[in-house]
Amino acid sequence: ETREIENNTDASIVLALQIFARVAADVNPDLQLKLIGQGAMGLCLTILLPNPTEQEKMHDAMCPADGAEPEDTDTSEALVLPEARLVAGAVATWLMQHEEGYRWFVDRRNAKYSIAMFSQMHHWRRAVMDQQGSVAVLSTVGPLERYA
Repeated sequence: ETREIENNTDASIVLALQIFARVAADVNPDLQLKLIGQGAMGLCLTILLPNPTEQEKMHDAMCPADGAEPEDTDTSEALVLPEARLVAGAVATWLMQHEEGYRWFVDRRNAKYSIAMFSQMHHWRRAVMDQQGSVAVLSTVGPLERYA
């Protein structure tokens, strides 16, 4: 029963994001700027990034203390809601065509997203390089490389 609830929840999230993506793509540039102002970028990045506990571990692994445990190389967090992550990434990319999208990232109040993204890329660096695909053969490009 729990698995069925998880599947239904995941499907609802994906559907909501697809509707959001359709709205973001179909509205005029002025309304896209309003979406950015209303937090669309934060919503997309919240879906793209791992949970706060994982983010903290990834951040701490970038500058380990002396005697710290070796870095965890588990990238399984990327397998959670893969379709939702792709849609959220597409919407964020679409909104980044506006100067306001870049200003959103520069805003100090949103620094946590940039730091989390950098930490995540640092965490994935070996896995992405080990599993490189070819853009010419899209099926060889794995989820980590697509998210990166």
